[in-house]
Amino acid sequence: AHIEQPTLVVAGTADALLDSAPEARRLSQILPRCDTHLVAGAGLAGTLDQRVDLPSVVSEWLSRSEL
Repeated sequence: AHIEQPTLVVAGTADALLDSAPEARRLSQILPRCDTHLVAGAGLAGTLDQRVDLPSVVSEWLSRSEL
């Protein structure tokens, strides 16, 4: 199966369960239209607290991607 939609992977750099940063890089290599945003010091739930303003990250990505 191929994903043709633009994709944004948001990953933390300090995840205790999964090494998310390398996985984000791996996904960006296999998905044709994939960008990554790494959140320094965040774990799996890093997007749920104050470490990142997820709406702003997505908005900026949409602008850069011309979507």
